Amino acid sequence: MSTATVRVAVLTAAVLLAGALPACSRADRTSNPTTTADGGGTPVEGPAACPELGAPEVVGRLGDPALTETSGLAASRRNPGVLWAVTDGGSPTLSALDEQGRALARFRIAGARPLDVEDLAVGPGTRPGTTDVLVADIGGNTGRNQLKVYRLPEPAVDVSAVAPPGTDPPTATVDAERIDVAYPEGAATDAESFAVDPRTGDWFVITKQFDGDSRVDRLAAADTTPGTVHTLERVGTLGLPLLPDPLATAADISPDGSLVAVRTYRKLYLYPRAEGATVADALGGERCAYDGADEPQGESLAFSSDGRALFSTSEGVGAVLFRTPLAP
Repeated sequence: MSTATVRVAVLTAAVLLAGALPACSRADRTSNPTTTADGGGTPVEGPAACPELGAPEVVGRLGDPALTETSGLAASRRNPGVLWAVTDGGSPTLSALDEQGRALARFRIAGARPLDVEDLAVGPGTRPGTTDVLVADIGGNTGRNQLKVYRLPEPAVDVSAVAPPGTDPPTATVDAERIDVAYPEGAATDAESFAVDPRTGDWFVITKQFDGDSRVDRLAAADTTPGTVHTLERVGTLGLPLLPDPLATAADISPDGSLVAVRTYRKLYLYPRAEGATVADALGGERCAYDGADEPQGESLAFSSDGRALFSTSEGVGAVLFRTPLAP
């Protein structure tokens, strides 16, 4: 979503709805009583202290001219040093970048006709010892109930094959499965955040709400089969602060599963997760709030493949790629 009208609406809604909720600042720790682990209203304590983050660092600019409105990032597990990226809207193309944002390759998903791609993730593969890329066609400014996720085995990428700036990288066509998903209440809803639990393979969709009460829905890994419509399970609600903005635009889970990250246009939230806890447990615990990178329209977020940093970027051709380090 990229129109100026929507940005004005976000700011107006935040001011009108702010009430008694304070704005959070870097390293702010906040309890999250409106998020539940079991869907039944039982808050869960956060398992660990908030991690320390360094200042966001500019590491480059996105070199693939097809990335006009980048809406999702994910770190490759198969190809060290590679980031996957998708652009907002109906593009069926997956871009491979290095960690400076330089273009390496493109992969067009055969037969895909997405409505509004808003995020992507890398998760455990359907075959043992492999990993899959999952392209989340979940957006729609007016909301929707029928969602689609395109799942494909991670392609191999040569990280040394950098395309000259502003030129199209080599393009290949790949096959993918389409998994159809619906919200439990059947209502039309907007969402831009999708994540996969590396410990279980479960999928998570986080809705985008002007009141900050983003709903957290889960699809168990065993239910991610093509050929039928799977109904998500409601597992929680995020009460995101209304100021400076409450709209969840991306999510990711660290490679070891110990941190869940959710971003808005201006803020970054991390949720520590204890060993043996579920993602819903983490989202029901302590919320660690940080100032985000200076991005005009930030709708993407990804942990690095080693979990020691977060990458983020904004919409726009040649957008800046930021790396925010996590303290060891």
